[in-house]
Amino acid sequence: MKLTTIFDHSVLCTGKAVAATAVIAAFSLSAYAADTPASVSAADKQFMVAAAHAGATEITASKDAARKASTAQVKEFADQMVTDHTKVADELKQLASSKKVDIPDKPDAKQETTIKKLSVLEGQKYERQYATDIGVAAHKDAVALFKKASTSAQDPDVKAFATKTLPSLEHHLKMSEDMKAKLDK
Repeated sequence: MKLTTIFDHSVLCTGKAVAATAVIAAFSLSAYAADTPASVSAADKQFMVAAAHAGATEITASKDAARKASTAQVKEFADQMVTDHTKVADELKQLASSKKVDIPDKPDAKQETTIKKLSVLEGQKYERQYATDIGVAAHKDAVALFKKASTSAQDPDVKAFATKTLPSLEHHLKMSEDMKAKLDK
C-alpha cells in the first residue's frame, strides 16, 4: 500500500469520526433539553415572585414583633410566623430554582413601607397594628394569592406547592383574626 493511500484512508476515517461525534453531540443536547424543565408561564413566575415577597414580609415583620411585643400571644404568633414562613420560603426557593425562576428574598417596596411604619410604633399600638397589617391583611392577601394559584397555575409543581401551602395560610389568618380581636378589647 502506498503512503498516500494510507493518508487518504486516515483522513476519510477522521472525517467520519468528526461527523459521528457531531451526531452524538446533537442527540445529547436534545436529550439534555428534554430533561431540563421548561420555563414556567409568566403568571406562575409572577405568583412565585409575589409569594416570595409575601413570605419575606411575614418573616421580617414577625422577627421584629417577636422582639418588640409585650403580649405573650403576639410573641408566640410572631415566633410561629417566622418558623412557618421560613420553612415555606425554603420550599419556594427549591421550587423556583428547579423552574429556573429568580425570586426575591425581601419584601417589595409597599411591604417595606408597612414594616417601616410599624417600626416606629411601641406597646399596644404596635401590637394592634402588627396584628392588623401583618397578621390579618397580609394573610388575607396571601390566602387570595395562593387560592388563585392553587386553581389556575399551569405548572403542576407550582399548583401543588400553592395547594399544599394554602391550608397553613388559612390557619394563620384565623389565628391572626383571633389575636386581633383580643387586642382590640
